[in-house]
Amino acid sequence: MNLRNYLYKRSGNLLSLYKCFKTLFENSHRLRKALKLGMREIRKLLIWSNSILGKNHWLEEKKKSKGLKEILDIKICKSAKYAYI
Repeated sequence: MNLRNYLYKRSGNLLSLYKCFKTLFENSHRLRKALKLGMREIRKLLIWSNSILGKNHWLEEKKKSKGLKEILDIKICKSAKYAYI
């Protein structure tokens, strides 16, 4: 979630949690290896995950439905599309 917040502030796009968890699950062997080998490998894992998740794991907009970003915009009233009622 911290990476998701960081990338949202930097690029304005949200990461897809489903895509991220799927990739991390498929590469869980890297996490186990990093935990066994220590801090240097954990840093490498974090750098790898930041680069791979930031490239191609963006949340796609669905047709005719509101996504999380739109719901949050309505709820917080930060969107230019909606006015206070």
